[in-house]
Amino acid sequence: LDVYALRIGGKLSSFCYSGCKVVIDTGTSLIAAPSRFVDPLYYKLNDAIWEHPRRGVKRGGKSCEPDVPAGLLEFVLLNNVTLAMNPRDYGIVEKPKKRRWKCEPMLMAIDIPPPIGPSLFILGEPFFRKYYTVFDGIRGNLGFSVAKHPSD
Repeated sequence: LDVYALRIGGKLSSFCYSGCKVVIDTGTSLIAAPSRFVDPLYYKLNDAIWEHPRRGVKRGGKSCEPDVPAGLLEFVLLNNVTLAMNPRDYGIVEKPKKRRWKCEPMLMAIDIPPPIGPSLFILGEPFFRKYYTVFDGIRGNLGFSVAKHPSD
């Protein structure tokens, strides 16, 4: 899918100014991004989470806080369809040695050569936490809906 804009915290990011693509993949366990984007993207999301009073960790410490506006990650597709994820969707709660619990963005680097890459993101398991997705292989269509979880 073609990405027309990438927003972080509601602000347009320079990552996709020259165009990006996104692949939705059930076999990828993280959000994969081109290696040149991973560190800057990680730090932008991580900084937003760290500004939260509990470092992005929801009370009880089992999930990331969904209400961190600066940590909203949005992929804008054709017809302004926006696939948005908050830290609860793309984050995992971890406790580094001798430190407080914190929410960590689940990112990994992947470099795909042209013609598919080099500006390709793969939305894996974190994406499926938020979106119920239907693949229609016969017609070549994808459908997305916000998933309903028992705790919602």
